[in-house]
Amino acid sequence: MPALASGRWPSAIEWDESIWWPRMARGVRTLAEALHGNGYFTGGIFSFNYFAAADQRGFERGMDVYDTSLASLHVAVNGPMESRGSSSRQIADAAIAFLDAHKDRKFFLWLHFYDPHLSYEAHPEVVSFGPSRMDLYDGEIRFTDLHVGRVLDHLKELGLWSRTAVVLTGDHGEGFGEHGVTEHGFDLYTAQTRVPFIVRVPGLPAQRARVPVGHVDVAPTLVNLARGKPEPTFIGRSLVPELAGARPADEDTRWVFQEVTSEQGKKRALVTSTRHLLWNWVPNDTTECYDRVADPSEAHDLWGRSGPGADQSGACLRLKGDLQRLVAAFALPPGAAEKMARGVVPLGAPPPRPAHPVDAMLGDQVQVRGYDLSPEPVAPGGEVTVTYHFTARKRIGAGWRLFFHLEGPGGFRNLDHIPVDGLMPLQRWRPGQSIRDTQRIPISPAGPRGTYTLYLGAYRDAEHLTATPKALVDAAGRLRLGTFEVK
Repeated sequence: MPALASGRWPSAIEWDESIWWPRMARGVRTLAEALHGNGYFTGGIFSFNYFAAADQRGFERGMDVYDTSLASLHVAVNGPMESRGSSSRQIADAAIAFLDAHKDRKFFLWLHFYDPHLSYEAHPEVVSFGPSRMDLYDGEIRFTDLHVGRVLDHLKELGLWSRTAVVLTGDHGEGFGEHGVTEHGFDLYTAQTRVPFIVRVPGLPAQRARVPVGHVDVAPTLVNLARGKPEPTFIGRSLVPELAGARPADEDTRWVFQEVTSEQGKKRALVTSTRHLLWNWVPNDTTECYDRVADPSEAHDLWGRSGPGADQSGACLRLKGDLQRLVAAFALPPGAAEKMARGVVPLGAPPPRPAHPVDAMLGDQVQVRGYDLSPEPVAPGGEVTVTYHFTARKRIGAGWRLFFHLEGPGGFRNLDHIPVDGLMPLQRWRPGQSIRDTQRIPISPAGPRGTYTLYLGAYRDAEHLTATPKALVDAAGRLRLGTFEVK
């Protein structure tokens, strides 16, 4: 979703990790901002709580109308992977109301239909495809298609069809057992990443292009169609030439970059019109390559194969080199040197003294020396900056991560992040090295006043490093770092 909003790959987005599911940093330019700056009235109607306006993940920037109220129609089941409920009808109703209210002006409207998503539920408005998981999924797509059709029909009723561009796409596919995958969000196989992409522009003939395109191409395409100036921060490219019929001399020279980073590791991929090269970078460092023309279901891995069925063209090998060079280019984001200089104290140099000293340990590996806090107190709608002071006492094994929690009158907030703006995971800490990790925590304008408590610890899967001393540890085993006031 951030790639659609920003025209940038996740690796190329600057993140604010002060909230779980990090927000796009304040300087990241969005599609809505670009179109608003070109005179368009902008709106977004979203049906999942990830887009909540109070969390300010960036999707609200540049929006004249930003509505997330329909997220309440979906109730989470087992975390963000699954929910129950339906909102397609209500999304279409809200879209139709938006069109009625703004039909006489230039507008941009982003609609987020969430129903084709676990849990797969039957809808009496459409004919059932059957009882299997895939049948129910198809039924949810059919149900959503019905309500997307209502929006398109209303454009025609208002006389807007002949001057409105429409883009339809999905943010991911679903796994139904291919490669042993029964979900989404952790893998880059074609079942999870090959999604619908339909662009309708008045006056352009219907056609099908084999050139691969990505989500980062949506934002520059829409700005181009809106006759706006190119947005220099968008990495993607406008597809207007392809929409008008242009084709590269060799379609297989174009590739799309794919990536996913999760608790299951880091996976990266490149896709051309004929090949899909997947690099399971962390933790296994394995490679797969598939022929998209002869093997669209990706049943036969070409990587490392010799003899019959081998990749005689060498396309897989070339793609692996291209992919590794691209990943290396994002290894150090802009400003990394300055962030490291501020956050990592050279070995042997005396670390700065925290304003609020603490003498605590996580296991025998990580010393928690204290924290700085500014401002004290903080007002509702403001922002508090916390700097955590650590010293590594022993090397830390693979897989360990720090967690950061905030609790108070406003409830629980997960503030998990990788220290020093993502540059210093625990595995990089060296014995004797001191780390200063700074985190900005926005306070909701509607948040209740009172005392808020910061907690932290370290975990790997179900394991936790024991926090000491006991006087600073709560019943859940978390280190009680300190408090601040919202007044």
